[in-house]
Amino acid sequence: MKLLREPLGQFVALGIVLFVVYALASDLLASDEARRIAITESEIELLATTWERQWQRAPTAKELHALVDSRVREEVLYREALALGLDRNDVVVRRRMVQKMELLSQDLALLADPTDPELQAFFDENREDYRIPPRVSFSHVYFNADRRGEAVLEDAERVLAEIRAQTPQPTATSGRGDRFMLAYDYVLRSPREVQQAFGGQFAQAVFELEPGWHGPVLSGYGAHLVHLAERVESRLPELGDVRQRVVGDFNRARSERAKEVLYQGLKEGYEVDVDRDALAGRVLPAATDIPWRGMFSYMADAALFTACDGGQRYPVAQEADYLALERAYLAAEHEPGEALLVAIVGRVDQRPPMEGEGTRETLIVERFVEIRAGASCVGDLAE
Repeated sequence: MKLLREPLGQFVALGIVLFVVYALASDLLASDEARRIAITESEIELLATTWERQWQRAPTAKELHALVDSRVREEVLYREALALGLDRNDVVVRRRMVQKMELLSQDLALLADPTDPELQAFFDENREDYRIPPRVSFSHVYFNADRRGEAVLEDAERVLAEIRAQTPQPTATSGRGDRFMLAYDYVLRSPREVQQAFGGQFAQAVFELEPGWHGPVLSGYGAHLVHLAERVESRLPELGDVRQRVVGDFNRARSERAKEVLYQGLKEGYEVDVDRDALAGRVLPAATDIPWRGMFSYMADAALFTACDGGQRYPVAQEADYLALERAYLAAEHEPGEALLVAIVGRVDQRPPMEGEGTRETLIVERFVEIRAGASCVGDLAE
């Protein structure tokens, strides 16, 4: 009786009483089949095989019995949780069940491999998505704007004149400029790769150049003299060149269609009643450019922004007024990759990611306002 006088014992006893009362009040005990848990040969084989894959050996008799006991324990608690309705109004459970329904439709959609005519038709319809981007090979001479100040463009133009006066003209003269943190020579790089390294303004300018020496070309780092060695124009590939990618895209599109067909078919069996007045009352005007405060970091190929209000994290598009933000960040005193507090005016829109397919939410900097080294979201900064 000592156990019943302790809080844990009282809690366990109360739980048992509540469970028995619930069970008696429902049909939980009515069906013998509902109370039967069968661990079949195939399930034992699955338990043993899973163990062997994880531990690279077969389970001992003791370990296998423990696996079966654990499986029985899981099934008992799972059934009782369902009987108590613990799966209801649980967002995580709802999402997982929705996911399983969608996966079911995807599995059905992918039972058969796509045929060659299906792939060709899909490729022809989306041919532009597979366009191979243009590429350039170039070298550059870097001039540090922070070190040279207002003379940076004049210095770059003077060196360019000296290079052009040489016969033959050199293809690489990095020693004529300042030390650069990245490479001096780039071979067959795409617009996205150049943008990741130097920024959007630089990339756009480089892909408009003809072979030879040009400059100064500006980036977030400063000024550059660029020697364009080669430019390969973009082209449309044949299906055989990108077949594996097309198969993946075709299957993804087919899975999405299957999910939608399943949903629409199931939805027809329901009467959906939405309170339109309440919905209209909660809809806000579409957001355009709004003030943002947050922590901004940049390391050569990636710019990231974490909002002070809410902690949302976004990649930052290298467009609009981004270059002003990048220049201010590079000019501020900080450790490499350190996040600094910034204020901007901008908006969130969909942009292609740096890697992978599709689009993702990206912050567009329409106007740079201020940056402050050594401050955080709890500090003061101009709105």
